[in-house]
Amino acid sequence: PCGLGLAGAEVRMSAAAGGTAQSAKRDLLASISSVRRARSPDEYARAKSAMLDQLSHLESIPSQRADIDGEWTLVYSTDAKAL
Repeated sequence: PCGLGLAGAEVRMSAAAGGTAQSAKRDLLASISSVRRARSPDEYARAKSAMLDQLSHLESIPSQRADIDGEWTLVYSTDAKAL
């Protein structure tokens, strides 16, 4: 696995990455949207937990560095300095 740990880093993955990684990426980005839309602390905690599960799943998909080559956009971070 790549193990980059960049939650929600949008990657334009090459075709070699396959449909599984593309699907996992879409699911992760959707879960990040849920975190951003959370209206209560409980809703936020549930959405963040689901997002972290999606991130773990995406990171567990075997990939080569060439599979993640491309343009990246940070769409979620827990690092206040990155914001």
